[in-house]
Amino acid sequence: MRTKSFLPTFLRRTCASAFALLAAAVFAQAPNEPATNESAPATVTAAALPLSTRPLVLKTGLITGGLSVSLSQAGVPDAVALTLARELSQAFNVDEDITSDDKFAVLFEAPLIGGSAAAMPPKLMAFEYTHLGKLYAAYWFDVSDTTGDEGYFLADGSSLRPAFLRTPIEIVRVTSGFGARKVPRRKTWRNHDGVDFAAPIGTRIFAAADGKIEVMQQERGFGKVVKLAHAKNATTIYAHMSAFVQGLSVGSEVKQGDVIGFVGRTGWATGPHLHYEYRVDNKPLDPFSNDFPTSQSVPAARLEAFAQHVAALQARFGLMKRAAAAANAPQTGAE
Repeated sequence: MRTKSFLPTFLRRTCASAFALLAAAVFAQAPNEPATNESAPATVTAAALPLSTRPLVLKTGLITGGLSVSLSQAGVPDAVALTLARELSQAFNVDEDITSDDKFAVLFEAPLIGGSAAAMPPKLMAFEYTHLGKLYAAYWFDVSDTTGDEGYFLADGSSLRPAFLRTPIEIVRVTSGFGARKVPRRKTWRNHDGVDFAAPIGTRIFAAADGKIEVMQQERGFGKVVKLAHAKNATTIYAHMSAFVQGLSVGSEVKQGDVIGFVGRTGWATGPHLHYEYRVDNKPLDPFSNDFPTSQSVPAARLEAFAQHVAALQARFGLMKRAAAAANAPQTGAE
């Protein structure tokens, strides 16, 4: 049985609208604890914060197709969507494992309007992504405060990224996984010792971990290829590049995430893609199933600043999600 309200309908609706406006008006104030939002895609904009020199925007939603499609439908800018996909791909295969039960909330800088927007693309400041019931939440932070050595970290300061990147490429789309496959050129079944990622020619390729360049050359099958030597007898191979990064050569040391080359279709490639291999003692291993340790965490000297930064982001996240939920809440009650 419906409960009859003691307020006229127009007054109840006016109060609901006023609450939503009030929540938006206090974005610049210190908010309470975070809250969740299960509603349809929503957008909320906050006033500029010390966290960023630009206004922040919240987008929430459910996965209704692929990750990129769902983010685009929710109004997430391409630069932010690419960053989110790259970070999530270090935890699971975003090309194959995404489900319709997944949900997301992303907090990012508002895109600039005008000619300077391309020079300063919107930065992803924090995100929450629920996959198969597990919450992945990470926060942007500059660990050096001076050199731009930045990344995304969990609330305890540990890195979301493993010691080796599972997807060392800017755009993530797996076209051939690890294991047995039919070789396109020979029409025969052979073991595939790596993972292939399709991407446009020129897409950036990153070093999967700290290491030293052991091979940088043109080969018959692999085309332009780079091989990195890492600690504990680990190596990684990046094949079919269109070009190497200028200034790098055999013996050069690289850090995880450094650009080492660009996607191409050299060698025996049938289309533009990156062929990526991870090996230990020259034995090929599947980068998606291997249990890597986590990458470098926030340094101890920066943990206090990081904790304050995360607390501010979590608080802002919570207030903006509550405002979005209030704006989307259906009006109930009897006429």
